[in-house]
Amino acid sequence: MRAAAFAAVLALLLPAVAGADCGDAAVSPAALREEPPPEGDAVAVHGVVAANFGGDNALGGLYVQATGSEPAGVFVYAPDRTAAELPPAGTRVRVSARSGRYHGRFQLEWVQRIERCGRATLAPVALELPATAGRLTMLEDTLVRLDSPLVVTGNRDLGRYGSLRLAVGRRLHSSGGKRGQPAGVLLDDGRYTRDPRPVPYLDGNGTRRAGDRVYAVTGILDRAFGAWRIHPVEPPRFAAGNPRARAPGRRGAWRVASLNLENYFITRGGRGAPTAASFRAQQRRLVAALTALDADVLALQEIENRPAAVRRLVAALNRSLPGARHYRSAAAGRDRGGAVLRNALLYRPSRFSVERVVLDQDRTHNRAPVAARLRDARGRRAWVVSVHFKSRGGCPAEGDVDRGAGCWARRRTRQARALSVWLHGLAGGDRALVLGDFNTYPGEPPLRVLAGGRRLQALAVRHIPPGQRYSYVYRGRAGLLDHALATPGLAESVRGVRLWHINADEPPVAAGRGPWRSSDHDPLLVDLFPPR
Repeated sequence: MRAAAFAAVLALLLPAVAGADCGDAAVSPAALREEPPPEGDAVAVHGVVAANFGGDNALGGLYVQATGSEPAGVFVYAPDRTAAELPPAGTRVRVSARSGRYHGRFQLEWVQRIERCGRATLAPVALELPATAGRLTMLEDTLVRLDSPLVVTGNRDLGRYGSLRLAVGRRLHSSGGKRGQPAGVLLDDGRYTRDPRPVPYLDGNGTRRAGDRVYAVTGILDRAFGAWRIHPVEPPRFAAGNPRARAPGRRGAWRVASLNLENYFITRGGRGAPTAASFRAQQRRLVAALTALDADVLALQEIENRPAAVRRLVAALNRSLPGARHYRSAAAGRDRGGAVLRNALLYRPSRFSVERVVLDQDRTHNRAPVAARLRDARGRRAWVVSVHFKSRGGCPAEGDVDRGAGCWARRRTRQARALSVWLHGLAGGDRALVLGDFNTYPGEPPLRVLAGGRRLQALAVRHIPPGQRYSYVYRGRAGLLDHALATPGLAESVRGVRLWHINADEPPVAAGRGPWRSSDHDPLLVDLFPPR
């Protein structure tokens, strides 16, 4: 009844189309853009199909573009028609429909008729990125070609929404390194469904790493959900610009590694893996990563604050290792209060004896740093400390809000002061290596506090090239949140500091087995020859 009524009204409002002339009694997309009709008005538009995204697993319609010198386009929402039922790209059409809006975006909907009126050639408009807001607005809903040298700089939403963040020239960094420019346009996948399957743009290894190059992107420029996007009309070409690498080889008598485990929880229903199956997958990847590091000491963060969680992890590791490489936990049973997370130190008893274990119980720490003084068979000894400072997220309503260094910056600075005092009282002039997730970028106050008076030296700045100096990717920007700091006497014995980029560059949906995307932070490795 509704469709029949609409057809009757439309017949009164629109003159009959004569022959195959798509322009009779119809406006162009340019006219609609210049003066959009009120929502619900009957409209007839003529133009050329720029792209067909019909069907349930796509945008559910097509884009019609003006054929004149001034590019202009409009989206025609036709969810009840498949891609095969809609005209292909390059078809001249006359569409009778009603004007509407979706999330504030103008479109045509309630399509009554689509007439095919021949063929036409529609060349994409060259779009150089980054572009001004005016240029992007002018080309909205039209066919464009991206000629800029593009690189994937963020992939967090690839499995969830099918989109990639792009940069021009080089990937984006929070600090240090040669920087690219934000492209200002996301590479989308021609649909707005959540959890798209199959996941687009994955390579033969089941991943699409940050740093990969993107070429030959031609598609529809659109703005939706607060961001500019391009929906390709043909598959883009990718080239590996940041391939997966093997674990770094050893360079010292001791190898100490640090890794944030991204919520290793053995209980379900809160943080961590939501199901038993997803926990097994998480643990399998973590075991693959930690065993490949071949570290004598592991400084770990973001473990559920239960001794049983540490025991579960150690048992899983030891099942995959020969006896001489087994691990044991220092301070596994120590009370950590009511914190949600804990830090851990694992060591190889075949290599070390533990002379002392201490927790920093200062109230400013929401997860107590744990320190152990280790001694090897040759009498070489040093303190190793696992640290996890307050997160940069979850801002309070007032007080320690984000003033340019993330939420809780003042808290992290207080934690650095407390840690510095504690370490000085604990180790004095002794050798100490402090590792972990400081949630602090180089140059921010917490690291300046720790380096004050030359008590500790930041090792990454001395040993890792700027372009590789990152352990986490936030909103498409790579940055160094995980650090290793050493007392001056121990710093001189360091032979290598490296970040193994197995996690931060990988999309959360990365497929396959192995260490890849076992966490959201990259592991940090320190190889050294401590003096006796």
